[in-house]
Amino acid sequence: MILGINTCISSVEVALLDKSVKKNAILHDLVKVSKMKHMETLFDLLKKIIENRAHNIKKIVVVVGPGAFTSIRVGVTAANSFAYALGCKLY
Repeated sequence: MILGINTCISSVEVALLDKSVKKNAILHDLVKVSKMKHMETLFDLLKKIIENRAHNIKKIVVVVGPGAFTSIRVGVTAANSFAYALGCKLY
């Protein structure tokens, strides 16, 4: 299972993808307009999307631009922390 994170735009997007079902099938996708509150919004969405599925995540993919530096930093830091905690690869 792959966790995707995008904080480069005015909304925050997170998605779970599963390659075993069919080519990159989206299992769950959440998008929320966050204006200037990317950090709070990101962690709320992550909590909803990975509830009871964290042990299945093998890869984390994060979008690194173009976009606002602080927004990108929030997404990359969260992805890096989750990858370290779950012991999975970060792209």
